[in-house]
Amino acid sequence: MKKDLEQIFEEAKKIKLPGHEKARVRELMLFYVKRSGAETEVDLPIQAVEYGFWQTFFSKGSKAYVWSPVFAILVLFFGVGISVAAQKAVPGDVLYPVKIASEDARSFFVFSAEAGADLEAELAIRRLDEAEKLAKKGRITEKVIQELQVKFLDHALKSKNKIAELRDKNKLSVAADLNARFESGLVAHKEALAKVASDENSLKEVQKIISDVKLILSNVKLARTEMKNNISGDRNLAKKNAEGIVQAAGNKIEEVNRIIKRSKDNLDPRSSKKLEKVLEDAKWDFASGKASLEAGDYSKAFSLSQTAILKAEDPKQKIQIQNELSLDLSLTATSTPENASSTDSGLDDHEDGADKSDITVGGEVLGTGTGTPAESEKPNMSTSSESETKVTE
Repeated sequence: MKKDLEQIFEEAKKIKLPGHEKARVRELMLFYVKRSGAETEVDLPIQAVEYGFWQTFFSKGSKAYVWSPVFAILVLFFGVGISVAAQKAVPGDVLYPVKIASEDARSFFVFSAEAGADLEAELAIRRLDEAEKLAKKGRITEKVIQELQVKFLDHALKSKNKIAELRDKNKLSVAADLNARFESGLVAHKEALAKVASDENSLKEVQKIISDVKLILSNVKLARTEMKNNISGDRNLAKKNAEGIVQAAGNKIEEVNRIIKRSKDNLDPRSSKKLEKVLEDAKWDFASGKASLEAGDYSKAFSLSQTAILKAEDPKQKIQIQNELSLDLSLTATSTPENASSTDSGLDDHEDGADKSDITVGGEVLGTGTGTPAESEKPNMSTSSESETKVTE
């Protein structure tokens, strides 16, 4: 344990963060240390396996409680920075337990199904990111991949269940937005996993987690289809959900547009052009969905907006993967996730003279994309709050 502490302190010495962040975490940690008492170690009960972060590190019923004053000291002296540094850790790194502990701490403060679904999806993608980094470094083993598989499936299924909870409460726009973003992340990381294996052994182990990704992806795609089919029914509720998903699509496009602009200097010109083209495709779906909403076709508006989010999220995922792994996926796949092409959403009625190209992901041809329509054919593509959508009953 002494050796582990020395390593952690060495890492912590390199970290500096603003005082307000240190103060915020310091108050929180002191509260839990004071509440828990001064004991250092007792027997670990079976139930502790099911406990979260606070029970593990700060309850009296855990052997790991010996770490509570240590963890508190680390935060008091080095602030939240040690947790930030730990975010780049992978299984086997000295700071990886701190990373997992900080994730459990975040879960402790999640109180809604929406926030829970978002967090669990994020953590599921993190486990894939860790597998990619280990595979690229040639550090992946059967034991590590099994642990990541278990954690990935746990987070993914929790996210799926929370999204279903939102759907069952008729919060279809929120559920569809979360589901689309998760689907796009799974598609991008499935492709990344297939490309990062550094040797034959890594490839063998990576294939195991790719199989799990495909399993979850099939469930997520099914959920997307079910939500699209459930939009019909009560017209007022359909209108509300259509308005919500159209707004979410507009927000996503604005977000990704900013990300692409910020990342241009770090992108190959061809990659940047490809990602911009993908975002334009998403804008077309969004604009068509917005027009359908204004025409009172809520089902079509919902479907097109789902597709817009799927497409717009893809450049964001690919830029993040490039930043983390120096792996450029932008020239080998477009943003249209599996079974979500423009033609599936009803955008198959462009003029014969339109510039068309196959839409592929991971080498699979998914459908036919269309070129940019003429100005006279374009629906209003504005995503700003200044151009409010008027809905016709």
